[in-house]
Amino acid sequence: MCSVPGPSKSRLPSAYIPHGGGPLPVLGDAFHRSLVDWLGNFVSKYLSPQKPTSILVISAHWEAPVATVQSGDVSSLYFDYYGFPREAYTLEYPVPAARSLATRVVELLTKANIPNAVDTQRGFDLGVVIPLKIMCPAAGIPTLQLSLVKNLDPEMHLRIREALAPLMENGVFILGSGMSYERIRKSKSNEDSEPFHAYLRNALGDERKQYQEKLRN
Repeated sequence: MCSVPGPSKSRLPSAYIPHGGGPLPVLGDAFHRSLVDWLGNFVSKYLSPQKPTSILVISAHWEAPVATVQSGDVSSLYFDYYGFPREAYTLEYPVPAARSLATRVVELLTKANIPNAVDTQRGFDLGVVIPLKIMCPAAGIPTLQLSLVKNLDPEMHLRIREALAPLMENGVFILGSGMSYERIRKSKSNEDSEPFHAYLRNALGDERKQYQEKLRN
């Protein structure tokens, strides 16, 4: 899956996916089997037959003072976890750099008057590497990471979404990576999270209806 892409003129969807607990999904952890199966079928189920020309990932593991575009060497990984087996620190995901996409992202953010910056040093964090190693093991698609804005202001991130929406018309797959509710060390985490998930399902339902109405008009 996800081999080197050909040209794509179809509008790709965007998605928000869970990346699991640290590097465990790619280490054979039994608790993550259902997640690995779901991610492994994601491309064929939700993207086929479209082929992304590049991937833009917004990971929950990177916050910066302004929207920051990764623009350097993406062969290095940022191991932002600790206490895992040795093999968790030898992972590789050698995708091609998406330099033209980085330039375009900066252009779109600047045009929308959204403060932005570039980072030439940071490697991919686990929010990029772990899900994409499962979704796109061939590592053939140029990939870029974009930070969240540190204050997590919803209005700012909605503005970023609107500014970057044109990318989907040019074959860019925009992928959010994180968890809707993370409290993995608590045995009652599912029970605790249910009120939030009920709210989230309702909010997303309203958002989807508004978006579909916008497309019809």
